[in-house]
Amino acid sequence: MGFVMRGTVEKALTWSGSQATLSLFVVAKSKPDLKLSWESIQPIRVCSYDLEDVAGTLKGRQVFEYDAVFETIPARLNQYLLSCLEEAMNKGAELAWFGFEGSFDYEHLLAPEIATQIYGLSDTAGAAIAVEDQELDSDAWRKRVAAARGRIR
Repeated sequence: MGFVMRGTVEKALTWSGSQATLSLFVVAKSKPDLKLSWESIQPIRVCSYDLEDVAGTLKGRQVFEYDAVFETIPARLNQYLLSCLEEAMNKGAELAWFGFEGSFDYEHLLAPEIATQIYGLSDTAGAAIAVEDQELDSDAWRKRVAAARGRIR
């Protein structure tokens, strides 16, 4: 059965009005080669960006962004997100997360106050997904995001 999203998450992923963009951020020492495909779910395209850490926040590590673009939000979204997070971790990421377009800032990297802008993450504690509005706005999710932040500082 496919997953139907509501509210904030759906609006944020389809902000352009014509396509859905899922932005994966990866902390690693070097840029992993990610496909961001799972089973029959294939993005139209994947664009990647090196997000320069001018202030040296991550001490020799860097954040890389991957934007997977789809015609519509993928069916079986939770499984797709988990698969992409697993792919990133298996290819050398120390931490990986899905965040809404425009949510990234080295100064507020995984800070609890931006937890509502992060809808999936994976680190040494495992993977977690929050795609429902009530999950995104929960104390439990803010604590999970903050814990991931603590692991990379």
